[in-house]
Amino acid sequence: KAGAHDFIVKDNLARLAPAIDRELREAKVRAQRAADMEKLVYLAAIVDSTGEAIVSQNLDGIITTWNAGARQLFGYTEEEAVGQSIFVITPESLRSTWLEVFEKLRAGRPLEPFETKRVRKDGVEVDVYLAISPIKGADGRLMGASSIAYDITERKRMEEERTEMIRQLNETLSKVRTLSGLLPI
Repeated sequence: KAGAHDFIVKDNLARLAPAIDRELREAKVRAQRAADMEKLVYLAAIVDSTGEAIVSQNLDGIITTWNAGARQLFGYTEEEAVGQSIFVITPESLRSTWLEVFEKLRAGRPLEPFETKRVRKDGVEVDVYLAISPIKGADGRLMGASSIAYDITERKRMEEERTEMIRQLNETLSKVRTLSGLLPI
């Protein structure tokens, strides 16, 4: 109850040195385990506090982790999302693409980040930049995939505005050229 891990009786002091050695080894293991747990808690805090949506799924496409950024971007709480198919945030029209992504992951082929769409809880599609990475176990076996989604809706809107402005400027320039050709006449 006091936290003792072993005891030595007075009439068997030959056990003292091996017991101390064993306890020192076990103390190192306990300290390493505590340090590893602290590191895991720290890494989990990093993932949960980032603004980007970080989602992991197993090889069947079932969501296994969901951070606060995913909650903010997609509108689902962790309790609502974990255990659901990744298709809950994938537009119907892009589901076959997602299956192709998983086939590439299973084959061990690298995936370049790409722009795509996802669906929020309220049904609104959102433009995202998606980086997908395989999750491998200590033995190198593929366990699933993690994805980091960045909301690029505002950037896409600004690009469309810029493209429209360039189109209008080119159209206006064409009209100016036509008018300048008529002025000397």
